[in-house]
Amino acid sequence: MADPVGALSDWIARNAPIIVGLGIGTAAKYGLTLSEGRKLNLRSILADMLLLGMLGLLAVTIADWCNLTGNARVLVGALSAVSSDRLVRLARDRFVKKVESDLGAAIGAVPSIAAHVPAGSGEPDYVAIMPATSDTEQARAGVALKKAFRASTSQCPPADQIEALRKLDDPGAV
Repeated sequence: MADPVGALSDWIARNAPIIVGLGIGTAAKYGLTLSEGRKLNLRSILADMLLLGMLGLLAVTIADWCNLTGNARVLVGALSAVSSDRLVRLARDRFVKKVESDLGAAIGAVPSIAAHVPAGSGEPDYVAIMPATSDTEQARAGVALKKAFRASTSQCPPADQIEALRKLDDPGAV
């Protein structure tokens, strides 16, 4: 049977420098905020506390990836906390770009997809769109359907229709 106390002490020894670094970095971030003349409010403190878990995961990943130990792990934790806003945005943006590229590759491999058409556009609820990867009649029809859908969703109603809708909303205008 595994020793739970030994596993816990190993976890603490590995991650305590990161946790200390996150505390130091958060304090430094608040110090920078106060030195710039901005006031701390409960909302920003709560937001920073909620970000600490994600920052800890990022700091542990970076420290393990670089095989860092001791004070270097504290520094990674502190830098993660000081630059928390930028680091989380960077991680989110890279993740979203990766997901979009993976989905784009997956969609290109699928023979057809179903696109949801917004209500009120006069189109059916779901439309099958064929990717334009081959020069077949179906692929050309899919491209034409995509163009027609984009054109129908990007156009504004004519001015007389907009005026008629405004008159319906305003009972005194009739």
